[in-house]
Amino acid sequence: MEEREPQEEGYVKEFIALLQQYIGKRFDLLRLEGIDIVTRVFSSLVVFVILSIILFLILMMLSVIGGLFFAALFHSYLGGFALIVSLYVLLFIIIYSMRTYLVEKVFAPQFLKMIFNNDDEDEDS
Repeated sequence: MEEREPQEEGYVKEFIALLQQYIGKRFDLLRLEGIDIVTRVFSSLVVFVILSIILFLILMMLSVIGGLFFAALFHSYLGGFALIVSLYVLLFIIIYSMRTYLVEKVFAPQFLKMIFNNDDEDEDS
């Protein structure tokens, strides 16, 4: 039995070394997956901000053009721009009343899909 102990001890040391290597690789994999998720979310956020700024500028120009158009129709700057403001207030009320639906059914699933998109790609491979 004494002859087997050094051999078994070698197997145990090799197993422990392989287990430590495996755990280290798993931590590296988790860290890289976390970095991938953060990078995807951050890049999507940057694109969203840029598109929001462009959309805001377009909306501002269309508001001024619409205000001037309705001002010409009503022969009153106040009437034309008040109509545009009332349209925005109506839009705000509609969106505010649908906020829970929009968050739960539209934005949250899209956000989760963006975060966990990589999991679907791994399963296909």
